[in-house]
Amino acid sequence: MRFSLNFVLLGAASVTNALISPSQLIRGIDDLVHKTEDLIKPAGQLSISNAPQLILGSGPFFASPTIAVHDMFLTEGTFDGKDGDQIVASVKKLSNTFSDLLDAFLDKVNIFGEIPFVDAPFRLAIALTKRAFEDFTGNIINSLSGSQANDARSSVQGVDEKFTRTIIITED
Repeated sequence: MRFSLNFVLLGAASVTNALISPSQLIRGIDDLVHKTEDLIKPAGQLSISNAPQLILGSGPFFASPTIAVHDMFLTEGTFDGKDGDQIVASVKKLSNTFSDLLDAFLDKVNIFGEIPFVDAPFRLAIALTKRAFEDFTGNIINSLSGSQANDARSSVQGVDEKFTRTIIITED
């Protein structure tokens, strides 16, 4: 299995690429959750033997870091009520899954300390993925109204902090 953060968020681009129904959006988010879950085990198995692949930005860990997230054609406050609640639940699940994936990377901090030049390509991939995640979830949050938007936003903030910590560990 090819391990790529980027393919998860490229999938996000297709979900946000057109005016979509709440059920389509929820299915798209759930698909991203499953793809992200599939990445957690390989992330937890990173080792020093993966250094050449990390340095080259290839191999089973991440593809060339090219992420294209398109703007959502949704207006602010589009989803509310039961639809909004279901979307918020999906965003929370996506946030929790990304949090678990980033925890797997944070548990492997020793790889970056042992081989310092591994950090640059990995940091780039994580930074681009962070940006795509923020854009994607930001578009979804903007399509929610009131307290639902606030609930979704608060679940995403914790992931943002973990993205930042993951980037920082590769700088030391």
